Amino acid sequence: MNAPAMKRLSAGLRLLVLLAAACLTLILPAVAADSVNAPAGDTGERIKSKTEQMNDSFSALVDTIAADDSDTFSPAQKKHLQGLRDQAKNETARTPPQEFKHQSRNRRVDCVIRERLGDVDDKGKPLGNEDGLCDGVEMAAGGCAEVLDDGIGDDDGICESKGKFDEACVEDCDVDLTMAAGKEDNVHPGKRADLEQSLDDMTGVLDEANGRLKTHLAASKKVMAMAAACDQSTMGACDYLQCIMADARPNSADVIEGLIGGAAGAKTIADGCRDMANWDLFTTRSWICIVPGLIANGLEAAAVFMETRDDSRSATRLDATAACVSESGDQLQTITTSLEGVVNLLRQPPGQRQDYPLK
Repeated sequence: MNAPAMKRLSAGLRLLVLLAAACLTLILPAVAADSVNAPAGDTGERIKSKTEQMNDSFSALVDTIAADDSDTFSPAQKKHLQGLRDQAKNETARTPPQEFKHQSRNRRVDCVIRERLGDVDDKGKPLGNEDGLCDGVEMAAGGCAEVLDDGIGDDDGICESKGKFDEACVEDCDVDLTMAAGKEDNVHPGKRADLEQSLDDMTGVLDEANGRLKTHLAASKKVMAMAAACDQSTMGACDYLQCIMADARPNSADVIEGLIGGAAGAKTIADGCRDMANWDLFTTRSWICIVPGLIANGLEAAAVFMETRDDSRSATRLDATAACVSESGDQLQTITTSLEGVVNLLRQPPGQRQDYPLK
């Protein structure tokens, strides 16, 4: 091939490359932001992992409380918080990643609640219309099928409302595969990013609260050790007060504030999760919202326990202060009486003071 032909071929190839690039730009305009910036890995796996990290931070805080020997938390209170911690971890472990992924889905996955076929009332009348789909009337009559062995409810097979958290109903979903592992087509990038950031922030709040709590409990242990050496039965009221006030009492306000703030954050996540659930389908996937709800309850309980104990210690100091004031008042009254006698003597003319001067 001669030189002119080679130049024409080279120019043609360059033109084809430019045209191909232009076509790709027109055909794939939306790939840039969401696909390039999308985090690696399945969304459900990522959200479950971040939920587990949040659980680990809550678990560390509960471990701090369980190890406390400053008499701030009672054994029963510690057991209660450990139970909430264990339940949160168990709920997370038994929930598959695709259920977590539903919190960031882009469009609704159409599901129906499964009817309990063949159920009849006391008079032998069917609870529903036996079409396999459980509506609101059939739900009220106890005709919807319950998800069994999920740790929620009584596992009697009937899907019912059980207090704060509803039992999970069996669902039949037409396009549930859009949330399967590796399927990201139905994931909303904004929802995913917001949820992951909220879980990261909540983990940070828990870690900070745990740090404050450790510092407070260490100081409380020191104060309690000093107070244990103060025997009210053998000491004067003011001496006892001085003894129990010998070291500055640690301020629990910032710790309680951190726990309450953490509870509010966890509650926000739980409420947002429930709001995104398909409430028109009664309990669709709302059980995944239990985990942040349990953490919120645990933090609120810990704050109440600390506040109650702090009130008790404050009451002890107030009682000791009142006793000291009373004792000081008695002493002042004795001094006042003695001074009044001296003043009376001084008011009498010399030579007329009774028994004065003494011989």
